Amino acid sequence: MIRYSPVFAALMFAGAVQAEEVALIDACIGPVGAPDEHAEWCKGIVAEPCFYRKGDRSKANLLLCIDAEVAAWSKIMEREFALLSDTLASRQQDALVNAQSAWRTFLAADCAFPQVFTEDSVAESWSSDCRSHHTADRALALRGFRDFAVDPENPPTLVQDSEE
Repeated sequence: MIRYSPVFAALMFAGAVQAEEVALIDACIGPVGAPDEHAEWCKGIVAEPCFYRKGDRSKANLLLCIDAEVAAWSKIMEREFALLSDTLASRQQDALVNAQSAWRTFLAADCAFPQVFTEDSVAESWSSDCRSHHTADRALALRGFRDFAVDPENPPTLVQDSEE
């Protein structure tokens, strides 16, 4: 099972993610329907300045900054999931829920691996970095689906359930 740092847990479960951090990532990604083609470069936009701005190069500060990034991307991912789900037929919504559940299982297993791979002090940093990258990737993937689903110039024909 994945171990979250106490800071990450506090940020996620207390809803303490700063709106500015989410807005910073959103501005980097670009608007829906016209996403920045370099959205991958938005990874680390919260954690890296946080780490260098504080002037504290400790492991604890590194984890604090990565956890802030994960929390911001998690908020974006959840928002994109909800907004995408609202555009889908029920069959598509079921598939999306199943995919998200599978993704969460993958995230937990993949990001727990560094702590099994090595008991070195770097394992916790690897796990946090793993969560950061995977969560950003998932948020961007969901955003990509939503960009496709809501393209105002060329809206797709969504697959509808036969009973709808």
